[in-house]
Amino acid sequence: MRKAKLATRTFQYFILSIIVVIVFVPIVILVFGALKTRGELLSHPYALPIPPRWENITLILGQPSYSFWQMMRNSLMVMLTVTFGVVVICSLASFVFARMDFRGKHWGLQSIYLGLMFPINVAILPVYFVLRQLNLIDNLWGVIIVQTAFQLSGNIMILRGFFAAIPAELQDAAYIDGCTAFDFFWRVLLPLAKPALAAVAALDYDHQLE
Repeated sequence: MRKAKLATRTFQYFILSIIVVIVFVPIVILVFGALKTRGELLSHPYALPIPPRWENITLILGQPSYSFWQMMRNSLMVMLTVTFGVVVICSLASFVFARMDFRGKHWGLQSIYLGLMFPINVAILPVYFVLRQLNLIDNLWGVIIVQTAFQLSGNIMILRGFFAAIPAELQDAAYIDGCTAFDFFWRVLLPLAKPALAAVAALDYDHQLE
């Protein structure tokens, strides 16, 4: 039994080591590429940077015009705002569709399913015209709104499935104790849904990196 556990643990560490290598090798290659000249990068893309060109990094970080730090600030603003917006909107919408009954619920769900069929590449032209009418071209809020809107359907489906799996007896007990629908959502459902919310946030972050 002990040998079997040791073999299983060794196999698990072996698989995890492979995953770590797959994840970090592109990052290492990226760092090596940043420390080379363009010629060295084209001729020997995977070789060690000998000697390392540290001036490449200092030149980028110290650029006075539209700088690296401004681009970093814009990227962080878009990433954090979109992630926060997606988590908030999807959690509220998923709660409504999973735990409440109302007229038009079926058609609302069908419209969300329909949204999964239209990637942003298909709708890019009408989206551009709408953003131009709203004066959101070359504006971070235009990017934030579009990124958020096109990530709602899939994430609502993920959270709705999780919320629907919560036992109805728990909701009834919360109502008996005096909770309103929002109290149940805020105080009971969200703490239980932390893994699902983390998954949605991670998927949203990964989607923005693509």
